[in-house]
Amino acid sequence: MPIDESKGGDEMNRNNGADKFIDLRGTKCPINFVKTKIAMAAMKSGEILEVWLDDGEPADNVPRSTKLEGNKVLNQEKVGEYWTVLIEKA
Repeated sequence: MPIDESKGGDEMNRNNGADKFIDLRGTKCPINFVKTKIAMAAMKSGEILEVWLDDGEPADNVPRSTKLEGNKVLNQEKVGEYWTVLIEKA
């Protein structure tokens, strides 16, 4: 069962089979990456994290930083005013 740490509102848009979900809209850099890293630390290799991020720096920096740590960005898609990113833990 996925862990849902959402702020509410858009849960119906989530339908991708992620093992864990975090909504980091409104969270500034670099805190959004730190929270992503903490969420991934509790996951097993091969599990998928869905992260919602604001447009701009968050949508650029978090996927890039997770790749640098050896994880795989499976999908990054703009949904309205924010981005949804699927990350597979290495």
